[in-house]
Amino acid sequence: MKNIFLALLTTFILITPLSAQSPITEERTQEALQKGYEEPQEDDLFYSELMNVVFILALILFIMIVAAYYLRKFMQSRVEQINVTSSIKVLEQRNLSAKSVLYIVEAEGKRVLVGESVAGVVGLAELSAKSFHDIYEKQDS
Repeated sequence: MKNIFLALLTTFILITPLSAQSPITEERTQEALQKGYEEPQEDDLFYSELMNVVFILALILFIMIVAAYYLRKFMQSRVEQINVTSSIKVLEQRNLSAKSVLYIVEAEGKRVLVGESVAGVVGLAELSAKSFHDIYEKQDS
């Protein structure tokens, strides 16, 4: 997470336009007048600033999408690692709706069907390996 934050901060700093010009001085003003410098038209300035803003917004959106993808991938691999080392394992997860989920959890050799919703977490049934085979055999025939 720290690396992602540092990458986003570095990217933001690199894409932010930095003012590399020195402040307007009398000397620079005289040089500009001698070279026939013309003030840019207001429409040109507006268009270039608008394009700059659109580009920066598109870049920020792209960075957010990439960060979300890698964050999701990282969290999924973390859950899998926890399942390997833990005595309680989440074997399956199925979303029933946006706010309700079914889990098959294994703890100490027992499998339990658990439901999660806005109301809370509820143990629905204890499953055995035999019940899984019975269900699959009924579906095949």
